[in-house]
Amino acid sequence: MVYNVRVYGLTMFLVDKDLKVALLDMKLAGLRVTDEWPDRYLRWADVFLEVESHHEGTLKGCRATIRVCRYKNKVLLCKFYVERRSAAKMVRAVAMASFSPGVLRAIVSKLEGMGWRRAFLVEVSRWRRKRSVRSW
Repeated sequence: MVYNVRVYGLTMFLVDKDLKVALLDMKLAGLRVTDEWPDRYLRWADVFLEVESHHEGTLKGCRATIRVCRYKNKVLLCKFYVERRSAAKMVRAVAMASFSPGVLRAIVSKLEGMGWRRAFLVEVSRWRRKRSVRSW
């Protein structure tokens, strides 16, 4: 089965929180981190390379893991940049790629309200045109 899937949005947050706290924030924002194997979406993993190149200093020394997340049954590809500090795992940044238009706009406002700092956001959406009918 062939899926016609495109990346509609890309965002990166600078988090600097404990891993469990970051996952709880995501859960409260409506994001669900699944145990789904990301094989089907890994061909879009190179989307994160451009964002990583702009934040090399911040992400230096971090291990990256890619997970599939869902928001209202829409699929997101999330990349966690985790650093070990003493005994705790700290999430330094989280990058997200959306495969549906308009999803990141809703998530960004919720996560920024929880103290996450947005470092990057690009989202492609359709230009809506108002149709008018002229009567003569």
